[in-house]
Amino acid sequence: MVIEAAFLTALGWFALAAAWRAMRRRGSEGPPALPGGRVGTWGLHPVDLLGIGMVFLVYAGFFVLNSTVPDKDPTQRLTPGTLVVAIAVQFAIAGMVMAFLAPRVRLGAFFGLTWKGWPWVFLIGPLVLGTMWLLFGGMAELGYFRWMERLLGESPVQDVVKVLKVAKNPTVVALMAVTAVIVAPLCEEIVFRGYLYAVAKRFGGRWTAACCSALLFSAAHGSLAALLPLFLFGLLLVVVYERTGSLWAPIAGHFFFNAPVGRGYDDGLVTAIAVLDMLERNPDKTMADLYRALPKTWGTPTMSPHCGDEVKYGVVERVKTDIEALAKNSHAFAGQPIRDIVTVNGIRVTSEDGTWGLIRASSNKPELVIVCESPVSEARMREMFKAVDDLIRLSPEVGAYNQSI
Repeated sequence: MVIEAAFLTALGWFALAAAWRAMRRRGSEGPPALPGGRVGTWGLHPVDLLGIGMVFLVYAGFFVLNSTVPDKDPTQRLTPGTLVVAIAVQFAIAGMVMAFLAPRVRLGAFFGLTWKGWPWVFLIGPLVLGTMWLLFGGMAELGYFRWMERLLGESPVQDVVKVLKVAKNPTVVALMAVTAVIVAPLCEEIVFRGYLYAVAKRFGGRWTAACCSALLFSAAHGSLAALLPLFLFGLLLVVVYERTGSLWAPIAGHFFFNAPVGRGYDDGLVTAIAVLDMLERNPDKTMADLYRALPKTWGTPTMSPHCGDEVKYGVVERVKTDIEALAKNSHAFAGQPIRDIVTVNGIRVTSEDGTWGLIRASSNKPELVIVCESPVSEARMREMFKAVDDLIRLSPEVGAYNQSI
């Protein structure tokens, strides 16, 4: 629901801003003045409102279509065939935008591709990466990433990062690398900064354009956990575009940010900050000592049994009520007393020995999300999973898992 709300918020915000600006210009003499800044909006006409509407519908349609596909581990979902199709689709959308613009503008000049200061991109790219690392370092210090993992049961790390770390198929690795460092920076910048931002700026104003294009950019990636990081990234790319007037600048920033160069959202500098913080708090220990002292845990993958959108929230509420009743009456769950219950976005129940189970409704698919973990043993993790599974099976609407232990 949040991703859908982000799409609709961006579209509604822009529509209201454009309508307000049109009403203010009513009755004024002469054509309206073009917005200032280095990103040009010449050659754009009201027909481009239809153009950005088409782009919006394409990305929203892909999100809806993807939400109907059973959730799988990214290493299983991202095959050579699906990657080739994804690359073709990205080029098709960018091509559609350029074909729509080409009869009215010189594309090279409109996108600032003839910028004589292009060597600056070799500095701009690393600066964008460094800025985002600092932002994510601050978010990590504030506990944002840990909170999102607890809340959603998923990490804001891009799928490309997960696949590049573990994939053994050289074709998959090569296609992922091409997608991340060539296709995505080029095609997404043409669409979101080159076209959507320029049109929104022409008819809605610079601030509205920056926020709406960044929000659509983040929502189009379809990840609730990554929505805020990608929104901030989209805003930064707009600033870079406006400061230079050339699409080469945000393309370079996008190139350096994406894996395998930028490595995603919570790697790189964020990891370094966390390691340095641990060393500072333990001045008498080496990294090897800290590593050996790490507790061992046993965890399930993220498992998603099918459950219809119209009933999944009711199932979770029923499970929440049942577990709260067990805790209130001091009954055991998964063979032990209940130590703690967290009811933010579903329910996470923790037993006396620290073994826990999470049950929530998927934010974008007709599924539940189940995750279990134990700091004690694999047997305890499996015992927690059995208790959770037995509880959700009391609802006949719950179907088969996409994967299990």
